[in-house]
Amino acid sequence: TEFPFPIIEQLISSIKPHHPRLIFDKNDINDIRSTLMTTRKDGWLAVKKMADESLDLDMPEPPWYASISKEDDYNTRRLEYRKYFRYIRKYVDEGMQSLALAWLMTGEQKYADKAKELLFVVVEWDPHGITSSNEIGFDEPGLSLARTMHRVYDWLYDALSEEERAIIRDNVIERTRDTWNRVGLKRPFMQ
Repeated sequence: TEFPFPIIEQLISSIKPHHPRLIFDKNDINDIRSTLMTTRKDGWLAVKKMADESLDLDMPEPPWYASISKEDDYNTRRLEYRKYFRYIRKYVDEGMQSLALAWLMTGEQKYADKAKELLFVVVEWDPHGITSSNEIGFDEPGLSLARTMHRVYDWLYDALSEEERAIIRDNVIERTRDTWNRVGLKRPFMQ
């Protein structure tokens, strides 16, 4: 089966100018909110519970395994990396996303504030450094950031100042390029 590569210009022209536009469209938010305690109740309560628990998170540490040499002590680095990946998921995959989504659905500022606080810690991490998705064998933290930061940015868009948007957008663009360099440019479907 052939899977033709999409025409980039068509994809770009179909992007809506408003936010949110990823997963949830701005024009559908009120309808979605009206179903949070009916048809979406179970899913919503799980997200809200995770967001409420995430309000108590401290700030995430940068990857501590970075100081362990791959060449000199690969096994120790690998063990610490695995510990770190389990550790960082509660901040990135769970915390930031659930908080941003809870803010999008409720408008409660406490969720936006905490999501932004977490986001501005991880946005300081070099997208081409230890949290790069090109850190082969040690890439899960970078892939988590690449997978989640654009959604959090999109969902928090109205809670961010222009300056905050620019900072996050620049980091998201670099993480996207970094991931594209790994999975897009180095894959046979691009040949």
